[in-house]
Amino acid sequence: MEASIITPQQTINHKNIVDMVINTPNGQKHIKNSNGNVDLVKRGKIQILLRREGSDKLETVEFYVNNGVAYVENKVINIVTDIRSVE
Repeated sequence: MEASIITPQQTINHKNIVDMVINTPNGQKHIKNSNGNVDLVKRGKIQILLRREGSDKLETVEFYVNNGVAYVENKVINIVTDIRSVE
């Protein structure tokens, strides 16, 4: 699986990802093999933990969003800012 973090400024691709976790106000959510939308927060710091194939180590990806929402479609997670706000 490939995780793509997409913002208006840049796209950062992470390859060979087998598990992803997002920290939410209600605890951690695993989003492996998910479809549909995953709501994050309207603004603030977002942290995604990525685990690559053949590794037990989690990598942390942090970024800030404003009116952001995460989409999980076709096993690719797109973190999009300033396109659609969370209702």
